[in-house]
Amino acid sequence: MARAFVKETGIDALGDALGNVHILTRGKSPIDEDASGKIRDAVKIPLVPYGGTGIPLELAPNIIRLSVAKINYGTTLKQAFLEAVPEKLAAYHVPMSPHPFLGMGGPEDILVACREAVKSKARDLIRAFGGSGKAG
Repeated sequence: MARAFVKETGIDALGDALGNVHILTRGKSPIDEDASGKIRDAVKIPLVPYGGTGIPLELAPNIIRLSVAKINYGTTLKQAFLEAVPEKLAAYHVPMSPHPFLGMGGPEDILVACREAVKSKARDLIRAFGGSGKAG
């Protein structure tokens, strides 16, 4: 079915589930390497699974061997963003000015902390998949 879909549409990458779970918020979701290998061999184009958050990072080398070109980690990055909020928000008390906490870019700025948390998590993911130093 995947081969026919690729042939009919002319797509250059196939979004599919490799045993993973989209928008997984806890737990792990290992990939089905046998089925994924069969799909890869049938379609001969890069695979782009959705729902990478639950895929254990120790499986990164296996995923790369399956011709996976990109994995979506939106849930993981959103979790990192939101986990950075409580610590910074705890320092804010009414009637304090909200400005240092939102948008001024200083050490109290919640958005700065969130951005740094997302950058750190993204770096971890990029390193796990061997992508460091390959942009540009």
